[in-house]
Order: sequence, then C-alpha cells, then structure tokens
Amino acid sequence: MSALGNLLRYLGLGGDDDAGDSRRDVEGSVMGAGLSFRGEVSGDGDFHVAGKFEGDINVTGRVLVADGAHVDANISALAIVIGGTVRGNLVGVDTRRDPAHGRAHGLPQDGQLLGR
Repeated sequence: MSALGNLLRYLGLGGDDDAGDSRRDVEGSVMGAGLSFRGEVSGDGDFHVAGKFEGDINVTGRVLVADGAHVDANISALAIVIGGTVRGNLVGVDTRRDPAHGRAHGLPQDGQLLGR
C-alpha cells in the first residue's frame, strides 16, 4: 500500500484497496483532475481536490489534495492530507503529507505537519 493510501485509510477516505477510486468514501465535494477553480469553498463535509485550486478552503471535514493536484490556498479543515502541491497557510487538527509526492509550502497553524 502506498503512503498516500495509508493516510487516506487513516482519515477514513479509503485507500489503495478501493480500486483507485477513493472518491466513493468522500462525503462532500470532489473537484476533478481536469478542472481549475479560483475562489472560496466553505461548508460542512469533505473537499477532495484533484485539479488546480486557488483561493480559500474552509470546511468542517477533511481536505484531500490528490497526487498531481496544485493548490494555492489557505486551508482550514478538521484534517488535511497532501498528496500534491500546496502553497498557503494550513489550519487543521491533523495535517499529513505523502512523503513520496506531497509538497507543502506555507505554515501549518495547528497540529503538526507529519511526513516531512
């Protein structure tokens, strides 16, 4: 199992055993790999980013930044899993980075940035 798969499983977002589709366990919104978005996302639930996002993310659930995704945003969530590239301030009880692919450029405000 990959490091990102282990993180997904730990946070209840699925993992490698889901035949590559971790989205089916996500309650919330999914932004696909072919999409780009600029603005603000806020609300209850999880937010899965597989494409390019610029702005602010403020959700009550978890934020998953997929491998290959690019996020330039301040993120506030219960948990943040970084598989792609994130620039911005991170506020989360649990913030984890996939050591093989995830890159975080910014300041974790709460909790720890694990996997460095």
